[in-house]
Amino acid sequence: MRQAAEQLNPEQYRKLPFLTQEFFPGIAAFSIRFFELLSDILPSGCLVVLDNYQEVGDDTLLHEVVCSAVSTLQKQITLFILSRKAPPKGTSQGPGEMPNGNARLEAIEDGY
Repeated sequence: MRQAAEQLNPEQYRKLPFLTQEFFPGIAAFSIRFFELLSDILPSGCLVVLDNYQEVGDDTLLHEVVCSAVSTLQKQITLFILSRKAPPKGTSQGPGEMPNGNARLEAIEDGY
């Protein structure tokens, strides 16, 4: 995401921190700060897409990062998470509005 932000805003993307091992214990706090900064860099109405999410293992920190992202994104930024299987338990509440109203989760079956 940092590389994509560089393409959109070459002057501001350097504010985004790198996720390094020392941040792992506080991944939620890191994620919130990262996505607050990303929201400042991205233009209003921007679409962020995470494709092939089914490739992410069930027991990874990325799920916690994504949950933090949904609650943090601002300025009408839309997050699409494309997956060919349901997310791991505890990362979603099923189809419909997410708790903060910033996103919707829709179940779509792969037809091929």
